[in-house]
Amino acid sequence: LAAGVSPGRVQHYFANRRELVHASVRAMVEASTEQHVAGHSATTSLAALRDVVVHAIPTAPEARVGLAVWYAYLARCAADPVVADIITEAKQGQEAEAARLLAALGVGDATQHAREMIALADGLATRVQTGDLTAVDAVATVEHHLEVAVGAARSLSATAGAS
Repeated sequence: LAAGVSPGRVQHYFANRRELVHASVRAMVEASTEQHVAGHSATTSLAALRDVVVHAIPTAPEARVGLAVWYAYLARCAADPVVADIITEAKQGQEAEAARLLAALGVGDATQHAREMIALADGLATRVQTGDLTAVDAVATVEHHLEVAVGAARSLSATAGAS
């Protein structure tokens, strides 16, 4: 209705509610991916990494609504294997991209670091959603961990180069 489309028209396009949910999850994942690609095609690996990791933290009121929808999709994973597959693929893609960027920055065991940073950001997003933590503090926490990981890699690289 908000988009000027009647419920009947939406119901006509999809065979059932389940198909509508699957299309909605896919659309949310695709929009997030497109936003990342468009926003960081000509930026540094560190800035792109930051975006990949912190994008789930709601930094604006409308992002909190989007996160609430995402949580509803996560809850649906328990009963709908298609939704679970879509979200699993998206999270694996996020992890792979973060690991690729970490490796490009010289971070060893990039996949493990990517997994930890994404888990940290996902947990902090929950705290922002409940009002327990500000988005600024949550993003700063993730940025700190990114700086530690990348800084340690650069220190090791400089030490190795001096030997």
